[in-house]
Amino acid sequence: MREISTNTRKVADVATAAMQIANSTSASIATAVEQQHSPQSYISENMINIANSSADTTDTMSNIAEVSNHISEQATYVQNAAEELNALSGQLNDVVGQFKV
Repeated sequence: MREISTNTRKVADVATAAMQIANSTSASIATAVEQQHSPQSYISENMINIANSSADTTDTMSNIAEVSNHISEQATYVQNAAEELNALSGQLNDVVGQFKV
């Protein structure tokens, strides 16, 4: 009977040790998973920020292209106005030249 009791106690001790190892392993795995979650969240957040920044850059480049086209149109308008003013200046010079002092 003592032998059964001793063997039972040894089995219980082994079972307790196995449970402690399992708990320790589970805790280690849980800690590792938690530690990996934080960098993954950080990476995901950065990827979203990069995507948003890329969209903002595309919008900005589109706006710059629109402004550039507008400036080009205005430069053409100014050039035409300058040519017209030059022609008017020539006509005015001819008219003034007809007067004798």
